[in-house]
Amino acid sequence: MNFERHLFDSTSQSLGQRTLTLTRESSEGGELASYSENVRWVRGPVVYIGLNVQGSNDNYPYPETDGESGAVITRSDTEIQRERNEETARKAADLHWLNESFAYAKQIGAKGVLIDWQADPNFNNEQHLSNPHDWDAFPDYVDALRTETMNFPGQVVLVHGDSHYFKMDKPINLPSGGVLANFTRVETFGARQTHWVRATIDPRDPNLFQFERRWAFSSSACGSSTA
Repeated sequence: MNFERHLFDSTSQSLGQRTLTLTRESSEGGELASYSENVRWVRGPVVYIGLNVQGSNDNYPYPETDGESGAVITRSDTEIQRERNEETARKAADLHWLNESFAYAKQIGAKGVLIDWQADPNFNNEQHLSNPHDWDAFPDYVDALRTETMNFPGQVVLVHGDSHYFKMDKPINLPSGGVLANFTRVETFGARQTHWVRATIDPRDPNLFQFERRWAFSSSACGSSTA
């Protein structure tokens, strides 16, 4: 991981032919200096936040199984503890950067916040884990999203992958039981459904964000039939 950080995150500029200037969590130094992949930038009325939140239970080990395949595996106590320590430290950095970035968004009067990470955070136990409170790594993230969004006057979007199915919904409930209306989740397409999603931002629209599914099928792949 340190090699990837050095390769991709060694400057304040993004990759690409037209680069963006990024603010990295690592610039705060101290215990956060390792997390250069956690970034934010501003474009128009929106603050964008990139966080290292990983699929398969945020890399927190399931008991005696591999989170990706579900296969039974054998881990030493040392390996399990190492994985748990990594997840715990990274989660603390992720939640810190989320809080810092929302505070920044409010400070500059942003109309929206768009968060991008990899993991499906298993909103409302959608994956029907047998005992989620024992080993579901995501409730802390969902609670933070709820709190930050409730205290933000604009629109908030989380874009993620991981589960490989397109989905757009309002998955977070208020403590009172109602729907947190200014939070939207967009799950992008994945394996076997490699389409894409177009995002539009209109500052004049109270919803600010619009998302449109775009199909990658070729005309030959779609096929045709006649009566």
